[in-house]
Amino acid sequence: MKIKLRKWNNQDTQPLVHLANNPNIANYLRDVFPSPYQAKDAAFFIQLCQQADSNTDLPFAITVDGSLVGSIGLTRQVDVKRKSAELGYWIGEEYWNKGIATQAVKQICEIGWNYWDINRIYAEVFSNNLASCQVLKKSGFQQEGILQKSIFKNGNFFDSILFSKIQ
Repeated sequence: MKIKLRKWNNQDTQPLVHLANNPNIANYLRDVFPSPYQAKDAAFFIQLCQQADSNTDLPFAITVDGSLVGSIGLTRQVDVKRKSAELGYWIGEEYWNKGIATQAVKQICEIGWNYWDINRIYAEVFSNNLASCQVLKKSGFQQEGILQKSIFKNGNFFDSILFSKIQ
């Protein structure tokens, strides 16, 4: 199983819709992630990724043996947090529990360290997303704290857990 991060391309539209149109994914992501996820949403997202400014954003498609399985990216922070980047990712449900996310997170961290002058990568995870917490721990992230009731999703409050990896 060869896990690779690559730039997004227009041929990713239909596979992206197939993977992303899943409430089990949307439930753990920010509200900006559409649900249901349609072809127009995929086309818009892919265009954003293709036009991203590499000084601030590094968005990648996650592939396994050449097939799209998810999305991952870093967003460089600004001002006094300019030496930090926020990590975001998701994997299609049919690819969960296969170690793909852990390998993708390790790869994106290396890309971030090599591309930008940063010393910290962090992720904020819904507290009920235990699988993502495990991915981050297996990828060398440390839990920094719990942000109580910091997320309001689908009419409910959730805690979030802040993880970071220091270079």
